[in-house]
Amino acid sequence: MRVKREALVARAVATLEEALSECGKAPVPPRPGLRLAVAYLYAISDDKAHYGHHPRQAFDEFMLAVTDTKVTDMPEKDGRGRRAVATAAYNHILRRVGARR
Repeated sequence: MRVKREALVARAVATLEEALSECGKAPVPPRPGLRLAVAYLYAISDDKAHYGHHPRQAFDEFMLAVTDTKVTDMPEKDGRGRRAVATAAYNHILRRVGARR
């Protein structure tokens, strides 16, 4: 049985949403499922909608933001900084794959 593309995208997006909700409290470990979801979404993404200088930048920034232990220069604000950077990258990823929040 084949799984439809929309179902795979929904599952991958749900994995990113879970990491996004967790990263405000603490960095998320770079679990294999999270890595696979980001890689899959990049593989199916629209290369025409660039974020910054590199087509992969939003995906890299998302992974770095949710997994990094230090995002800002002020440790007491790392959770908010991590979440802000990850949310911006997440929103761009959704646009690149044609998904909605």
